[in-house]
Amino acid sequence: MSENLDQVILLLTKLQYCHIIDNNTGVVRLVEGPYRGPLESNEKIYGTIQAKYIVKEGQYAIILNPYDAKIGDVKHGDREVRVGPTIFSLHPGEALEHNKIRNEYILIQDAGLLMKALRNFMDGNGKERKAGDLWNVVGPTHYIPDKYAIVEKGIKAISLGRDQGIYVK
Repeated sequence: MSENLDQVILLLTKLQYCHIIDNNTGVVRLVEGPYRGPLESNEKIYGTIQAKYIVKEGQYAIILNPYDAKIGDVKHGDREVRVGPTIFSLHPGEALEHNKIRNEYILIQDAGLLMKALRNFMDGNGKERKAGDLWNVVGPTHYIPDKYAIVEKGIKAISLGRDQGIYVK
């Protein structure tokens, strides 16, 4: 009985993942932990072993080119918002926007956000937003942007007394 001593054993904990490339076909696949098993002779680790992303309560992540299980591939040019609590791995081709997990916006009274639509979509309130539209989200509220909306800037109301005024350019 002969054993192949060159065979690579892949060992992943439950909070790790990696991408494996088939050198014959060029196909890259996702392997998530917990996992222990050999790599085929035509396979190798593509990149490095990585920690899964942990999104806590009150946080969210924006995924670029999200994987669609129905078609078995990523949807290039699309976006997806993953709200915590959740743990996930990135499929080959997916990317975490700005490589960071974000905290939800907690808006107090007299505070808000100026939002901008990246493309046409229906927001969470059933309102149609057109690409380039600007609108305000006002507090008090907890807010996570829709997948096709970005925060332009934070805004704050200015309280004026009876005999006060401001100049606006």
